[in-house]
Amino acid sequence: MVPIDCGSLSDVLLEAKEKGIKVISYDRLALDSNVDLYISFDNEEVGRLMGDAIKEELGPEGGGIYMICGPDTDANAVEVEKGFSKAMENSNITVLYKTRCENWNAMEGYEAVKTALENYPEVDAIMCGNDDIATQVFMDLSENRLAGKVLLTGQDCDLMACQRIVQGTQLVSVYKSFETEAKAAAENAIRLAKGEDINVDSEIFDGKYTVKYLELEPLAVTADNIDSIIVDGGVHTEEEVYSR
Repeated sequence: MVPIDCGSLSDVLLEAKEKGIKVISYDRLALDSNVDLYISFDNEEVGRLMGDAIKEELGPEGGGIYMICGPDTDANAVEVEKGFSKAMENSNITVLYKTRCENWNAMEGYEAVKTALENYPEVDAIMCGNDDIATQVFMDLSENRLAGKVLLTGQDCDLMACQRIVQGTQLVSVYKSFETEAKAAAENAIRLAKGEDINVDSEIFDGKYTVKYLELEPLAVTADNIDSIIVDGGVHTEEEVYSR
């Protein structure tokens, strides 16, 4: 089960629990629901990887940034934002503008950056909640002749994001292997259906209950490692990534 609004399914999932139906919360955590297993990547680490990349690139002098985050109804987006904010601590980086794209509506990112540039034009980097948002932000930067001058981050390693990375117009995208996640979900769904124990030690609090958490590791993809992670990993072909 992949919740869109992470807090909207608690009643029905608790009822399923009472009837002995096993539930895996996949990729996003269903809140207040006491699921049997949550499988996802370390989303706080996703945000930290974005933040660390910006900090390293800007150096000790820091600079001004925008944060174009995902919706706060998505627990993953909240964790990404938390990790990014932690990475910004004890730095000379100032958040000039921050907003959310409700329901992951990437076009809101385009409009947000247009507004931000009018009010805070001296921007050095933009953190985007995902690569879809980053694509819209990139369009805005291109229209203002800022593409490649303002650092851009995202997650998911969409093809267009990977192309921007090798072209020098996106600094980093955080990769979360959907194959690894899907395989883990399938294997553990079979175990749960058979009544077998699942070998998971980590736990996470869903707002009301502590549930088992299979935590997967995200990877920061940059121009330095895109070939080994994305091309060699079969995510996109070399021809696709380096297409102009």
